[in-house]
Amino acid sequence: MSLPDFIKGFDDYGEFQILDYTTVSDGYGGAVEPTYVPGATFMGALVLNNSIQAQTAQKQGVTGVYTLTFDKSMHLPWHTVFQKIIRDENGNKVSNGSIYRVTTKDDNAPPKSATLKFRQVTAEEWQLPVS
Repeated sequence: MSLPDFIKGFDDYGEFQILDYTTVSDGYGGAVEPTYVPGATFMGALVLNNSIQAQTAQKQGVTGVYTLTFDKSMHLPWHTVFQKIIRDENGNKVSNGSIYRVTTKDDNAPPKSATLKFRQVTAEEWQLPVS
């Protein structure tokens, strides 16, 4: 499925990649620190939230509060970590952008009978833990 065209017109519409939390074997019978590895990609629109609640959260130390809109067929559970993928004008991946973490339940979707086929979650700017 695809997002509606009006969402694709947002300046902050683009490609994102989920970072999966995993533990990797160290090859000696143990495990290394948990790490994040690149996972599935998806298209979405990430918009800075400047509501009063978001401004209050920023005063309490949250670096940025965003609303992520994405296809209704996907689910991004609480604390899913994802990052923006930056591409050049030819479509080649240039770099990875900022990292974000979902801070709400993934239950904000229109009813099945609605013609709008998208979901929304709130996310915060986040940094991967240093091991």
